[in-house]
Amino acid sequence: MLRGIAKLLLLIILVFMATGFPIYFDRMDAESFWERASSRIESPEDPESPEANGTLYFHHDLERQSEESFLLHMTIENRGEAVNFQEDLVDLTITHGGQQLKSLNLNDFNIDIPFGETIDPEETIEFSIELDRRSLGLPYESYVLEVQPRSDLAPLDAEDLELAFSFEENFTYLPAIPDIPGSETALTLYFPTSMEDYSVPVTRIIPYTSMQIRATVDGLFDGPQEELGLTVPEEGIMPPWRNLAFDNGLATINLSEDLEDFDEDATLGQQAYRAYAYSVNATSFTDRVQFTFDRRTREEAFGGFAVEDPVTLPEGPVMYFGYETDTERFLLVPRYLQEDPPFVENQNYYNEDFELEDPQGFYQLLSYAGHPDYYNEQQQPLIKDSVELNSLELEDNTLEITFDEGAMESISQDAEQAMLDGLLLSFTSFSNVDAVVFHITDYEEDSLHHYSIGSPMEAPNHINPEEPRDD
Repeated sequence: MLRGIAKLLLLIILVFMATGFPIYFDRMDAESFWERASSRIESPEDPESPEANGTLYFHHDLERQSEESFLLHMTIENRGEAVNFQEDLVDLTITHGGQQLKSLNLNDFNIDIPFGETIDPEETIEFSIELDRRSLGLPYESYVLEVQPRSDLAPLDAEDLELAFSFEENFTYLPAIPDIPGSETALTLYFPTSMEDYSVPVTRIIPYTSMQIRATVDGLFDGPQEELGLTVPEEGIMPPWRNLAFDNGLATINLSEDLEDFDEDATLGQQAYRAYAYSVNATSFTDRVQFTFDRRTREEAFGGFAVEDPVTLPEGPVMYFGYETDTERFLLVPRYLQEDPPFVENQNYYNEDFELEDPQGFYQLLSYAGHPDYYNEQQQPLIKDSVELNSLELEDNTLEITFDEGAMESISQDAEQAMLDGLLLSFTSFSNVDAVVFHITDYEEDSLHHYSIGSPMEAPNHINPEEPRDD
């Protein structure tokens, strides 16, 4: 046995002598040797390494172009043999809060790069990819771009493959109007949007009139103010009315029996139904609307809506979100949860009496992280994830919301006011919430813009006002 051990030791000595190292180095020298040998063999970043042959190298950087777009610059260099250039060499993944949102590869972009062609040795390819918020269908938020190279594509200089970026708010928001003087009348006009399932309520201030229903339908036919950026269909917003009547809270709208496109096209019909029913129901003293057609009732109209009985505004809680128009106006849009519940499993935000039961869960629903599949480049969350919440407490029909110190500094003033208006409107739509109290940690003032800090506030009456005219 001793003879076998001696042979093994002799073999080890011969191996070390073949390396050129003396056989009397100490423990520290041995560890240093193995570190040097290992890095020489295993590091593909070393251009001189034999292992680098046949490997493509790349580097990249992210450059901001505007509030809503970035350029991803990429350079791919061939330091080995000729290789075919494929669009799947690099995969791009956009995440938010650890959630994967978008998976992309180079072929998803309109860039002039030689897919399918051969990259010769020592050849370099350079190109840039535009990451545009609207094209990607993303709201204003912070994201991480993960760059995933194929196994034979090696990063140079050990670059970080996760790049943080954010889109900054680039819209205008006109705050809701709490009250108007008695010499004026506020009309609420529901106009169509590019979102088929939603119409947006717009406030139009006119001189006082006692004929609100007539003024409302006339205002709808006049269309939205151009500055709002709302597009009116070629067929118009709704079919013309023939007669209007009002009696004891019931407004009757008489239309032609033949609604033409507004019966045949479901989208047009839906928008026309909301324009008439929601807008007229919003007038003073009106609590229901009856449709007649050549003075007769019908079971259905407007592409499938039940209209035989008087219609009202939808019951129950309302979740507000932001809608960015073509003119970069930010408007608050109601989402009636009884008709359009959120697709979030195992979440019961309210009970059958429309009482709020999960304030924290509902608050999260108003943020991107809480409902990422719902929001996009136009449908914007009220709450940015950078706005940190300290506490949320509901007691005696008053909801107290406490934001972290400096929370408002992370967003623009327009986004700030849209968030506060939207929170007031959304939470007070529950039957057990009469008012909301906003707090900001270590904030010493009693107001922020026109919002009370530390005192109860009710929902504003007139949202999405048109821009005031000088005349």
